[in-house]
Amino acid sequence: MNQTLGVRIGIDIGGTFTDLQVLDERTGALNSLKTPTTPEDPSIGLIAGIEEAGQRFGFEIADIQLLLHGTTIATNAVLERKLPRGVLITTDGFRDVLEIGRHARRDVYGLKPHREPPLIPRDRRLGVAERIRGDDSSRFS
Repeated sequence: MNQTLGVRIGIDIGGTFTDLQVLDERTGALNSLKTPTTPEDPSIGLIAGIEEAGQRFGFEIADIQLLLHGTTIATNAVLERKLPRGVLITTDGFRDVLEIGRHARRDVYGLKPHREPPLIPRDRRLGVAERIRGDDSSRFS
């Protein structure tokens, strides 16, 4: 397969900044750009970032062969507790994993550790039996 060389862009839209990584396959140049995020409409900041990158790094929109997009906006909203009430569905038997929280202990040996409340309260965490083998003959219970 003959593929035309062009520009590849990876974008992460965060709460404050939109970060772009621009690979120009034609020259091998790898460049970075950070632009302000536009919270009222993140697509505005995304397009503005691409346009600024094109001007700064010398490419046209038509030169873009691949655009990869990710965002931390939703993750941040969850962690900052800025979303409406939610429900968590897990494998049956694992609904308390978030509350156990073994990975986030700051003072492992402290007698009175500070614990943040779980993101989803226990009464809104549901365990569901699921298939664990390809032949569907065994279900986790």
